[in-house]
Amino acid sequence: MIVSFTLPTRNRIPQLSNVLNSIYNTCYDVNNFEVLLAIDNDDLESINFAKEFISTHPNTKLFIFQRQRYKGMHVYQNTLIKHASGEFIWTINDDTEFQSSDWDLILQEYSNQFKIINPLTPSLYHYVRNTETPGYCWVTFPIIPKKWIDITGRLSTNAASDSWVSEVVYHAQVPYINEDRIIIEHYRFDETGCNEDETYHQRSEDVHIVRLDFNSQDQIDERIKDIELIKNYLEKENTLNN
Repeated sequence: MIVSFTLPTRNRIPQLSNVLNSIYNTCYDVNNFEVLLAIDNDDLESINFAKEFISTHPNTKLFIFQRQRYKGMHVYQNTLIKHASGEFIWTINDDTEFQSSDWDLILQEYSNQFKIINPLTPSLYHYVRNTETPGYCWVTFPIIPKKWIDITGRLSTNAASDSWVSEVVYHAQVPYINEDRIIIEHYRFDETGCNEDETYHQRSEDVHIVRLDFNSQDQIDERIKDIELIKNYLEKENTLNN
């Protein structure tokens, strides 16, 4: 299997339906991926929708959680990746949409490579691809080798997992590619004006807490652990290949 999607969602059935259908409708082969859904145990409508969807799409799987809110996004993600079977892990949101075809065939080109694949997100291009720091890969919805997870044992210990991965990639000098052939749009309210709902507002309430936590010394120390683990792996691989 090429890729495992991890997809937490809450109270967004129309958006969830849209992103799931866009994944299935734009892939080359549905056997190339699995979708791992995280839904809160009090979100019964989403659970019922997921069960009905899974009845006709068996490579989508449901995992039910105690509610974590946005500030606990890493809890959902770190749990889901333990059940992933794909060569790559792809973290996505319920307010995204796949807009390019045969993305799974493109991912096959990177098989057996320890490289971060950064898809194109048009609504975020203005700051994601225009970073002022040379060599800095600001990733959004990164496609991560499962080997990364095997090495570190996690995606991150903070809800801002994209920022976490970006920091580790930069400081550990992980190879990455901005893959503009894979297009995934993010319909977040503050970027597009779409999806101003309870889920978005709850995220907004948590963002300040997440950012403060991300920059705390405890979280910096945790990222340094991941950076050192990845650097050591890359150094060993370079030694073996030389």
